[in-house]
Amino acid sequence: MMAFVVGMIEPDGTGHVVALGVAPEHRRLGHGRRLMHEVEQGFLLRGVSTVRLEVRTSNTTAQKLYLDLGYKIVRRMTRYYTSGDDGYLMVKSLI
Repeated sequence: MMAFVVGMIEPDGTGHVVALGVAPEHRRLGHGRRLMHEVEQGFLLRGVSTVRLEVRTSNTTAQKLYLDLGYKIVRRMTRYYTSGDDGYLMVKSLI
């Protein structure tokens, strides 16, 4: 597998990108950007207007991608991950 994305619609109607992954040898080729576009389009077709995701504070590469795609950091979540790492909550309006 070279890349995947998992998205779901939360009970409040918000889209949630649960996971995005690209195999190391396929990174920096636009696969993550393309998958994010596809999952956002799927959300739009289902009437979702806001999407959220979480990203490790140490994952600056992913943060840059999400910021470039229009996501905004809205909150730092202390010890969010089971490893104890902090995370950022990022949100984007699709409309």
